[in-house]
Amino acid sequence: MTSPRVTRSAAVQLRGASGPIWARIYWPARSGARTPPLLVFFPGSGSNDPDQECREICRRGGLVILAGPTATEHDQALADARAIVGWAADHAAELEADPARLLISGRGDGLALAVEVSQIAVQEGWPELLLLTDLITTLERTNR
Repeated sequence: MTSPRVTRSAAVQLRGASGPIWARIYWPARSGARTPPLLVFFPGSGSNDPDQECREICRRGGLVILAGPTATEHDQALADARAIVGWAADHAAELEADPARLLISGRGDGLALAVEVSQIAVQEGWPELLLLTDLITTLERTNR
């Protein structure tokens, strides 16, 4: 099976808890009639090349990705992560993603943010959000 490729990406400015947040959206090439899921991804603060990492995840997983900024001070990062996930849930269809298949993940401290936001989502009754804690292994299994 051939993996889809990334067809385009774009920067987007979102409203954060205390000001603007820059994020990036990646779209895979469409393969089939099914609308792809939307993955909200938080790169870790030590990530060498978040753009390349997101392109690889998008390509291998066939996912639309909304990549948040690398983690900053914890309380601010958590508030911004909540805002990003809320925006993603509200705008998934506009991003050509399936609003019923919203995923969240990250790398390093970005994964810790994803875990916290997914717990908040359950506590506050947000729409269903699937947490992927081992994203690379998951993609390797699905691409076999």
